[in-house]
Amino acid sequence: MTLNVSFAELTHTGKGIDTLVCTPLGVCQVAANAIRHLGSEIDVEIFKYPQDFSSFLDRKTPHIAGFSNYMWNLNLSHEFAKKIKKNSPKTITIFGGPNYPSEPSAQEDFLRQHAAIDFYIDGEGDFAFVELYKKLEEYNFDLGKFKSDGVVVPSTGYACGDKFFHGSMMPRVMDLDDLPSPYLKGLVDKFFDEFLVPTMQTSRGCPYSCSFCHDGADYMKKTRRFSQERIDAEIEYISARTKVPGLMLADLNFGIFKQDIDTARKFAWSQDKYDWPRTIDAGVAKNHKDRVVEISKILNGALDVGASVESTDNDVLVNIKRDNVSLDQLTDMTRTADADGIGNSSFSEIILCLPGDTKEKHLKSSFDMLELGIREIVTYQFILLMGTEGESSIARERFGYVSRFRVSPRNLGRYEAYGESFTSFEYQEVCVANDSMSFEDYQDCRDFTLIVDIFNNGDIFNELLMTLERMGVSRADFFRQLLKAHQAGETLPQLFKEFRENEIKNFWDSADDLQAFLEQTDNLGKYMSGEYGTHQIFHFRSMALVDLFDEVTEIAFRAARILLEKAGKLDDICEYYLGELKEYILLSKGNLLSLDDPAPRIFHYDFVKLKGAEFRDNPNNHWAPDGLEIRFSRPQKQVKHFKRFYKQFGKDSEGLVRIIRRMPGGVASLQRVANYV
Repeated sequence: MTLNVSFAELTHTGKGIDTLVCTPLGVCQVAANAIRHLGSEIDVEIFKYPQDFSSFLDRKTPHIAGFSNYMWNLNLSHEFAKKIKKNSPKTITIFGGPNYPSEPSAQEDFLRQHAAIDFYIDGEGDFAFVELYKKLEEYNFDLGKFKSDGVVVPSTGYACGDKFFHGSMMPRVMDLDDLPSPYLKGLVDKFFDEFLVPTMQTSRGCPYSCSFCHDGADYMKKTRRFSQERIDAEIEYISARTKVPGLMLADLNFGIFKQDIDTARKFAWSQDKYDWPRTIDAGVAKNHKDRVVEISKILNGALDVGASVESTDNDVLVNIKRDNVSLDQLTDMTRTADADGIGNSSFSEIILCLPGDTKEKHLKSSFDMLELGIREIVTYQFILLMGTEGESSIARERFGYVSRFRVSPRNLGRYEAYGESFTSFEYQEVCVANDSMSFEDYQDCRDFTLIVDIFNNGDIFNELLMTLERMGVSRADFFRQLLKAHQAGETLPQLFKEFRENEIKNFWDSADDLQAFLEQTDNLGKYMSGEYGTHQIFHFRSMALVDLFDEVTEIAFRAARILLEKAGKLDDICEYYLGELKEYILLSKGNLLSLDDPAPRIFHYDFVKLKGAEFRDNPNNHWAPDGLEIRFSRPQKQVKHFKRFYKQFGKDSEGLVRIIRRMPGGVASLQRVANYV
């Protein structure tokens, strides 16, 4: 008898495709290995979209239904599991994935709270699934008999009566080429559409122990790599089929192996032949700066160069078991990348409200990155991820976490299974204070995150910042002035007032309080309309860049004039240049969403040549006394990309930020290009 086995890595589609719009590599890998070892015993189908999975359930009853569990799809997957168990009690439901507690008592609580899960596979699931299947086969898939006998299965947990069973963890796969490629087996073919970003993995594991990350566990310590032959074959396979310009590289430290340079060369081959990948999202190795820079050069800027520092405070780093790249190394990497024009821009990542963090420490981390001239600084909130050391009961008690709960942006919707409709929301637990940072300080730091996102990220004012740097005023000094103006209520006060109100409005003290709110009539509609559930930084940054750009530009130039005047550099010539530079920025970056071009203007500085020099030259060397007529227009390739991303991500504020982050070059690539008339 052939058993119907479904594998689902579901994504929410209620507000368009979810943030992590990637091909379901994890379940495809588990499915490929199951097919290799179980052969004709199973008939496998794989799913990403809820509507597709629902249609499958209308025509087939799976004997085994497998689900991958991430923070963005747990409730959606469990709702489907509940509907399956209701309509087919004999179907066996198996979950796996990182969104699972690490402590045994918490694992038992999790499974009792999610009673539609028959088994949970912890850690690598490729061979654990096959092992569980074979054990079930010995019992003729009689779930009741299997559980009542208390069969212990490696890497697998389940609850039965008042008992909880969990087998010892299976060893990780030593030779990754023992696993068949789901791409080369054709299992991912159905997911080559206009929305899902291809996901590849060239290595597994992480040598670091970061407490906020799932892969900081000892289980994931050893890093192993697929063979170059397999990697090359997958690149060739994907590049000939994908309809999406980007790639998600699931490696945790791309560049940690010297062979990663060979992978970069293969991607460059694909860029030449297929114009893909134009962008690569990847975690890069933080202690191999020279190799990462070389890889980014090979990839023609598709991979940004930088490092995630999380914090630059030593005490915080000790608390999260983080060993950072040195600031000297990061400085060298950043300067090399910017000087050589590598990547969209230099970048770094910081996490707010980590254990031991304070307002002063967090701001120092941000200013440390600004002092280096980092052109893209992403500050994340400390989300307590289930299964990480940082989320454990021990860490909560030690560091005095104060947390709030919110619906994950876009991770919601109304769906159907077996003709019955249901709503589903995912939520996050966010640390908003601890024993060293008050909630008020947390809010101040969030304000500064928004300031950096508006005025620094995406190179929105890079021309001005480069001008200031050439005149001896650092990027960090510019943001100190902006922070001073903000504290005086001079920086978009209404926008920041609404920003704080919106964040508080979307927080609940407990998961139960949030769930009670979600159960009230028509609250799905409130999230669908944007009344609730927006990503605050994305939303308010978009408002600033689209609706308030004239005012934002005025604030930036006012801060620049104050600093130049203090430095004794603000003479009449400088004033005239700043006036023309301001107009240049407004014409090239204003009306960001419009495909229409403004009328040409006369300038006395040659901004075409200054742009070519990335505004590093003295503008007085490009003075045009008779004036130059310059037009600002969008190239056809840019328009094509713009329309394509609109279709993929939509035109709302969150969609705009996704376009900005995925368009090669970020905001800078969305600006109109200046050329002589």
